[in-house]
Amino acid sequence: MKRTLIFLIIGFIQFNLLAQTSYTSRKGSKFFPGHLDIVITVDSENLRYELFNHWYSQAYAELRQMTISLDSLESFNLNNDTIGIELLNEKIKLVDKKYGLNRKVKHRRLCAHPEKMRKISFAYEISRKYEYIRHFELYEREDFKLPEEEFENLVKKNLKEKIKERHAS
Repeated sequence: MKRTLIFLIIGFIQFNLLAQTSYTSRKGSKFFPGHLDIVITVDSENLRYELFNHWYSQAYAELRQMTISLDSLESFNLNNDTIGIELLNEKIKLVDKKYGLNRKVKHRRLCAHPEKMRKISFAYEISRKYEYIRHFELYEREDFKLPEEEFENLVKKNLKEKIKERHAS
């Protein structure tokens, strides 16, 4: 019985150490375009801060993506005067002066899953170079089921095909 209990406790501790926690928030009303979606993911080693501009239905532009080691978070905050991130109990205090953010980030439901926002943002970013190609022409709805790397490769392939079509006509 003791062994089983010890095994369960050790397993629980390892699970908590390896687990990652996501904190989410929004600036602005989700019912109007132009709001910001905030995603901060913390695992045992790193903190990842992502900021998306949700500017239209199913359209996201990634404004920030940074990964900071938890060991260097304090020095990051001391050396950075525009961004401050502080880990609190069950929330994160975020200050991002460039985008006017000063809030405690907890767990708020976003308009889309962060992975989907990253995928749409990727397609948007590479389509911006071409006036005649819109980001949503580079993927289908089913493509969101693909892992990020495969999705990006598919979008690049579809972009090449659209460019060929354009030059052929």
